[in-house]
Amino acid sequence: MRGRLFYILIICPAFLAMVSSAHAQVRWTDIPRPAEPMAPIHFPVYVTEDNGMYAITFFTDLYYSADEGIHWSPVDVPRPMFWDGIDLADPLNSAVPYVLTHTGIALLDSIYARPLPSFDSLYVASMYTDESAARRHLLVSSRFYSPIHFRSLDSGESWERLTDTELPFPVSTSTSRLIRDTLYTTTASGECHFVTWEMDAFVQLPYTALDPSATPWVLGDGIMIMQYDSSVVRSSDGGNSWFDSRVGLPSIPVSIEKCVRSVDGSIYILLNDKHDYQKLFRSADRGRTWNQVYRNGDGRITDFQLLRNGEILWYFGSVAFARSDGLAMAVDVDRPPIPSLPGLYPNPLRSGESVTVLLGENPPMNWECSIIDASGRNLHRRSVSSDRTGALHLHIPSRLSPGSYFLLLRSGTHIHLHRLQLR
Repeated sequence: MRGRLFYILIICPAFLAMVSSAHAQVRWTDIPRPAEPMAPIHFPVYVTEDNGMYAITFFTDLYYSADEGIHWSPVDVPRPMFWDGIDLADPLNSAVPYVLTHTGIALLDSIYARPLPSFDSLYVASMYTDESAARRHLLVSSRFYSPIHFRSLDSGESWERLTDTELPFPVSTSTSRLIRDTLYTTTASGECHFVTWEMDAFVQLPYTALDPSATPWVLGDGIMIMQYDSSVVRSSDGGNSWFDSRVGLPSIPVSIEKCVRSVDGSIYILLNDKHDYQKLFRSADRGRTWNQVYRNGDGRITDFQLLRNGEILWYFGSVAFARSDGLAMAVDVDRPPIPSLPGLYPNPLRSGESVTVLLGENPPMNWECSIIDASGRNLHRRSVSSDRTGALHLHIPSRLSPGSYFLLLRSGTHIHLHRLQLR
């Protein structure tokens, strides 16, 4: 017995060292809270490119830190703006820090918030910008009314109201995301819509909904995550087919609180399994399998936030507020092979001519082709088969006027969206 005990005592330290070395890249830095040590943090927190940080406590008090949260200073927000609480723009959606309120929006500049007069007294729900912040989407909404869509193409100097949004209400801002050049919005009724910078209205994204009342999380590259029958399901083909995603997740009923995709392709999902705290999981293979994420061996978490560089902010009530370092590279991500890039030829072309679409899909496939104008109207639809080279030849109706259009191609698990120019 003593020999066995001695053997265990020798093996255990070596085993623990091996396990800890696998996570040695991940370090956690505790962040002092603004105002007082136990002040509740209202997410999202906005982290700037130079590691400045904006945070809201008690739903109405806004603070700024220029040194990664070591020292905090209050931000002057005009009093009439936050009578019913304030929110920060999600840094994954907006490259510019904004504070959003039920009575307007303000641009943040260190310790001052500058209101935008154009949106005075409006309930600003969400802000989305491209990486350069030159192009911006803004949704004015509420829990009772359909959203009003505004767009700016000059870094916010001027805004255009796009009245024909075609969006049912209410819109779920937590599941809406700007992915590259496309803004995806989802509704509480389970519908998903998209709009690009060139389009003047949202277009509904067709997909197969297992539960019409469930809201999908659109993550890009055809990946969607959804809660179905108290479990997690995934799709890798834009919602055409769904698969169980239980490997590594709790075997008991769960609900999805948050789901985001990192710059390295990994997926994070925050689950509620009816305990006193949530659990955070990470998938490196497009949602097939999952591993629980821990902070210094502790998996208890209330909320988290993914940053643009792939790191996360970890929040557990009054116990923990910390930032990771090295988490983005801790697990290799299974990246799918990149297919040959599709294209149109010729483009531009004239009405009445034929366009060749190089799809790179083999063998021959049947495609549902739709030509959509900038307002989102479907002007022409027909089924066409691609040839063995992966090319598709589509005749453009002569009745279409010169201008910009979108060509939407759909075949089972494959979806392509192209810009078509008629002269």
